[in-house]
Amino acid sequence: MRIRQIALHLKHQNWVAVFLDFVIVVSGIFVGLLASEWNQSRLDKQQQINLVQRLYDEIATSIQDNEQYLERVAKSAEAGKICLDKLYNKSLTEEEASTFINDCFHPHMYGELDIDAPLSLPTLLELVESGSFKQITDTALRSQISNYIQELEQAREQEQFIRQLFLPSMTYFQQELRRVPGYQLNLSYEVSFDILLNDEKLYNHMNNTYTLRNFAIVVFYGGLEKKKALRDALKTFLDRH
Repeated sequence: MRIRQIALHLKHQNWVAVFLDFVIVVSGIFVGLLASEWNQSRLDKQQQINLVQRLYDEIATSIQDNEQYLERVAKSAEAGKICLDKLYNKSLTEEEASTFINDCFHPHMYGELDIDAPLSLPTLLELVESGSFKQITDTALRSQISNYIQELEQAREQEQFIRQLFLPSMTYFQQELRRVPGYQLNLSYEVSFDILLNDEKLYNHMNNTYTLRNFAIVVFYGGLEKKKALRDALKTFLDRH
């Protein structure tokens, strides 16, 4: 309809009307572009909020699980210290060994030295791998997320380092204690109570694995504190939006 009017005005050389028609057409296009841009900006903002909400929900649940784990291992570490102290002083009884042994004897802990895995966040990895991380435009929040990603990389390296230090003791347990009849430490490792109480080499390896486990716990605790800082940053962002 507007094109027909422009053509009619041109035919009659009504230049004022042509100019007004041109202004109306251009204005319509401009308003349409602004509306489209505004709508896209609104959608991007909502998508950003949805991504942050997903990450916040996951990290909040993850922190609860991590804190329960730390509470459990803290009690185990305390009991393990009692066990090792009594072994060192040769005052551990067989009854006490049954109570404390799993807290200071850790061949099975090699599979439980995970630091990177419990600190990892699937939603965060998805954001990075898919490129959706770029949709988060808040500078402070992006910086906080980047810092946590670096923390994960460091935790992964530290976990590998701890596992390397653990391997000599793991090898000793496998070669010296498997299928040896006597006092059962767990299903795979057995040793007589006399050896448990008097073998210095065995004590040293037990002390080594206990110490490395605690080292892993300290590293994990540091990562958890960084995770809590990220959770707080996410909460602040959501409160503002």
